[in-house]
Amino acid sequence: MKKQTWKKSAALGVALTLAAGASAPWAVITPAAAAQGASQQSVFERFEELVRQPETLDYARKYLLNRIDETNKHEATVMTLHLENAQEAEMDEALAWIEGREAQQAIGDAWAETGSGTYTALLGAIDDEELRAILMDIRDRGYKIATSEGMYFPVINYSEYARYAPYIRPDIAAYAALKAIEANDPSIGDAALRISHAELLDRALAYEDFLGTYAVSNRRGEVEDMLQLARLFLFYGPNNTPLFGYETAKANEKALDAYRSAIEEHGTTDSELLATLEQFLELLEQTDGERTDEVDAFLEEHVPNEYPS
Repeated sequence: MKKQTWKKSAALGVALTLAAGASAPWAVITPAAAAQGASQQSVFERFEELVRQPETLDYARKYLLNRIDETNKHEATVMTLHLENAQEAEMDEALAWIEGREAQQAIGDAWAETGSGTYTALLGAIDDEELRAILMDIRDRGYKIATSEGMYFPVINYSEYARYAPYIRPDIAAYAALKAIEANDPSIGDAALRISHAELLDRALAYEDFLGTYAVSNRRGEVEDMLQLARLFLFYGPNNTPLFGYETAKANEKALDAYRSAIEEHGTTDSELLATLEQFLELLEQTDGERTDEVDAFLEEHVPNEYPS
């Protein structure tokens, strides 16, 4: 099982480190040891040491949670960004620990039994100690368990980033809040829209607002990608819930109603997205809601069907 590989790798790391005459940082870090280390170097330096090593990602996260208030805003922001970078980099490894058939079956059974994917629910329903240890490790690294298309996998628990918000730059706090909304309630699942078109449009407008508010941000590119994806879902729809019916080529009227309501509520002066939607709706009125060559030409010009790279 993946867990055996994980355990052997950890043990090997300890053996090699101790054989070299040094202590293994992930094996010996306690609150007292962390405090002693911090007394000899800055909180920022200590965190950077921890977050650079995959085997100490869990300690890096806990260290940041406990010590971020001892840093300045610049350091706190960099630390938060580096934590996210590390979590992104190690996500495939965390997935490898639970992607096996037995682990997937056990997680699925526990989720179905409890009706919840929280760690409290999963750990309360799973008896296998090996899998329980894996899940606790994934939790401690700052991931939550999500599901789509019958698979269970880790995603970054962005809700936790709200605890960093008072100490970091407002653009990064806002970015993390946007990511938390999507992580907690994914807009797409099983190639279908899982939220209403009104909610999808609200999220897209929030991304647009972020880009208008923060001309310079370390995470501007990520939000641009989020907006681009939301625009594609608004104007085309995902494969299993397309905006235009495959057989009828007619637009989903509930979606169009949501777009009209948003335009009526917000106007189009301050939103390029709403202005484009208004033009789109005007064109669809002329085609009786049907996807015609004129509609395709409009989409190709204003909303190219190109996914973020």
